[in-house]
Amino acid sequence: IENYHPSIGPRRSIPPSDPRKWAVICEHIIRHYNEGWADGYRMDIEYWEIWNEPDNEPVAAENPMWKGSMEEYFTLYEVTANHLKACFPHLKIGGPAVAGLKEHWLRPFFEGLAVKPDFFSWHVYACTIEKVRDKIRQARALLDEYGLQDTESILNEWNYVRGWHDDVWLYSL
Repeated sequence: IENYHPSIGPRRSIPPSDPRKWAVICEHIIRHYNEGWADGYRMDIEYWEIWNEPDNEPVAAENPMWKGSMEEYFTLYEVTANHLKACFPHLKIGGPAVAGLKEHWLRPFFEGLAVKPDFFSWHVYACTIEKVRDKIRQARALLDEYGLQDTESILNEWNYVRGWHDDVWLYSL
């Protein structure tokens, strides 16, 4: 996924127009990297994440990772997860690599799940270890609340950041 750039506009962050077709494309990407399909590889990649930070901003037009609505992402996730789990029951299918554990986004996501994710991935940027610890606890509590006690919680993007703008951003860098 390429980020949105103001002078270029949205690139690959726009939702696929056909979630089923996109799921089949994902299937073939997995086959390419894991099964040697189309002069591919045999890398045995076990974890496959569906998208990256579809929740990054409260307004879809401002999200550099996902230009669609929450509902469009939920549909894409459901269609893709169902398809990939049917094709590859031995692999771990999950995601959505959310940015910051925003409950107003996550609760509808978890409430609407018809297919259980094998893992839940998420990101945190913080300036204290206590904030990271609290986010770890929050992620686990949300999963447990929605009956996903066996779902792995994976913090797969993190870094130190004091703030995102002006002097605090420069300090973080």
